[in-house]
This record gives sequence, C-alpha cells and structure tokens, in this order.
Amino acid sequence: MSIPFTRIKKKTLTLAYIIFPEDTIKIINEIKYKKLHQCINKEDLRNYLKRDITLTGHTKNISCIIRLSNTLLASASIDLSIRIWDFHIGKCINILTFEKNISSVFVIKLNSKQILSGLDMKIKIWNFVTGICVRTLTGHRSNINCLAKLNKSQIVSGGCDCTIKIWDLTTGNCFKTIKTHSPKCILRFNRTQLVIGDINGCVKNWDSTTFQLLHNLDGHLKHVEFVVKINNTQIASGSLELIRIWDITTGTCLKKFDTKNLSNMFCLNKKQLAGIQCNYQYSLFRTYDLANGNEKIIGQFLPISVFRLGNTTMAFANEDFSIKICDILDFKEE
Repeated sequence: MSIPFTRIKKKTLTLAYIIFPEDTIKIINEIKYKKLHQCINKEDLRNYLKRDITLTGHTKNISCIIRLSNTLLASASIDLSIRIWDFHIGKCINILTFEKNISSVFVIKLNSKQILSGLDMKIKIWNFVTGICVRTLTGHRSNINCLAKLNKSQIVSGGCDCTIKIWDLTTGNCFKTIKTHSPKCILRFNRTQLVIGDINGCVKNWDSTTFQLLHNLDGHLKHVEFVVKINNTQIASGSLELIRIWDITTGTCLKKFDTKNLSNMFCLNKKQLAGIQCNYQYSLFRTYDLANGNEKIIGQFLPISVFRLGNTTMAFANEDFSIKICDILDFKEE
C-alpha cells in the first residue's frame, strides 16, 4: 500500500518528509532518514515546526557558532572545546578539545570534513568527523583575530601582532607576511580580492594573488569589526557606531547609517542589511534598506551573542551557555 507524503522545509533548515499513515504524522530526517518526531494531528505538527531548538553542553562563554551543513553546526567556547551538533535532533555528536587554557577561540569551515580554529596565537586544522587535530600552524606572535579561506590549499589570517599571514595548507608553512594595522575581520570578496577591516578604522582592499593594496577606504572612527559582501561591486563595513556602504571598484562610500553598540552585521538579502545592536539591558535587531536608507526594528531580545546560520535562521548564545536556534522572522515588529 502506498503512503502519501509531503516534502517540507522547516524554518530551522530542517529538510524532512511528512508521512501520513492513517491518523499519524511522522517527521523523517531526509538526509539520515531517522524519525525525528511523531504527531497525532496537524495541530501538533504545526507546533513542532514552530518550536525553537536548544542545545546544551558548554560550560563557559560561547564565542563562535557556524553552520557546517544542513544538519550540523559547530560552536566554540573558552571551556576548551569545540562542539559539533546535529541540531535536527538537538544532540552533540563530537567534541574537539584543547590542551590548555585559552583567552579566545573561533572557527570557520574549511571543507565538508574540516574546520579551522583560531586559538590565541595558533591555527588548528580539525577533522570534525573524527575529532582529530590534523595540523597546527604557528607563526603569529599575538592573538589571531580573523581567518578566511582563499582557495583549496591556502588560507589567510590576521593577528594582533599587526600582520596578515598567507598559509599553504599542504605544507603548513606561512609563505607571505604583510605588515599592517591589526586586522579585525577578513572577507574573501572574490577569487582575486580580499577586504580587511582593522583597528584604526580602515577598510583595505587587497589583491589576493599579488598581495598589492588596491584601495584604502577611510571613514570609520573606531575599530572595523565587520565586513560583508552585498553584491559583486559593493560591500558593507561596520564599527560600533557606524555602518558604511562602499563601491569596491572605485573605493567610494555610497551610503552610511548611524548605529550604536553594533555587535553583529550581515546581508539579509539583496536589498537589506541587518545589524544587532547590544547594550547591557537588551539587544535590538535592526534592518537597513540599501535603496532608500530606511531603518526598521525587527525585534528586541536579551543582550546575548547572535550568530547567523543561513537565510534568516539565527543561533543565540545564551547566558547559561546554551544555544537557541530560531528564525528572526518570528520576532514581532516594534
């Protein structure tokens, strides 16, 4: 007997089949084909799809959360661990541990099986499937602030030692060091260009093949904490109190938005930029219209760290060291 089914996409990126045998609704993980939940009616189904996911396990502050695949994410904490989560079922499936105390840690995705972590002055390459550290890169003399992948065999790092370093992953060697102001963030704009924001409020556009400086974009008065790509010709840079939109081909500033205590920034879609403004009492989720300059507050929540997983799905690092995953479109406009 054939069983009717419907394919859905859940707000938290879950891909599943809903199967209706008789009066029962079963939700199946499409990738791993495991049953996630069983509902007795469509109202239960709607409640399941609207639920927030909470992940628990870290014991100290969470400094970074990234998405690895449709089912996996990684979180880094100063509790000496990077945890790999299957957020469909809400379980930790692997823990990568460090050998000593650290003051800072963050991760980026390298490929389908590996991640990079910046641990104080070291860069580690991890196989997050096996939990093994494959290689350790050393050379920075102070804490590493940012990492980016250039291509399959090269990465770039920026540190508080006022250097940008280019690394060969096949040998583990640094083959290029550029002296500059301390980099805070790195964006791989395209195959031949890097955009780097530094502590002096400058945004610099580098040729990633010749490592020549193409443009020096001045305009921020404080550290440039974020640089994001808007389209093939434009970027946005963000400091604590200012967001600027730049034409990367000419080096000119097209638009600016005043902000306050900016703690995160990303491109929501082709027409909107999103920013998180945080103070001691609450955080505001605000959008900026790139065409007409209009601003809108989408939601308000506790002053916690927020990381984007994809589209409008966010991961919130809570004060109790748990991670909550939900959709920002669930917030009510204010």
